[in-house]
Amino acid sequence: MTYRFIVTASLSEAGEKAFLAYLKEHGVGWWHRAPSFWLLVTRRQGAISVIGIRDKLRELGITSAVALVMEIPEDITWAGLHPPDRKDTFDWLRNTWVDKV
Repeated sequence: MTYRFIVTASLSEAGEKAFLAYLKEHGVGWWHRAPSFWLLVTRRQGAISVIGIRDKLRELGITSAVALVMEIPEDITWAGLHPPDRKDTFDWLRNTWVDKV
């Protein structure tokens, strides 16, 4: 089973590096091509949770007034736009976010 999360929070450069270290430590994949917006994915049950992510953001000192963490079910659809010169923008979503059966 795949566990997916959406995170919106502004972090300082040091905060982003620390958040990435946290994700790597827990075996979590991520997509972060939009400012203050993260998609997270893991196949490790219990590796992370919405509460754990929120608490980590608080620990790192988010720079935005609001942060939101949501767990997303498996059966979602998505669509997006990308700059003409960045056709690989959504490769991670196609290859990692969606379960390959």
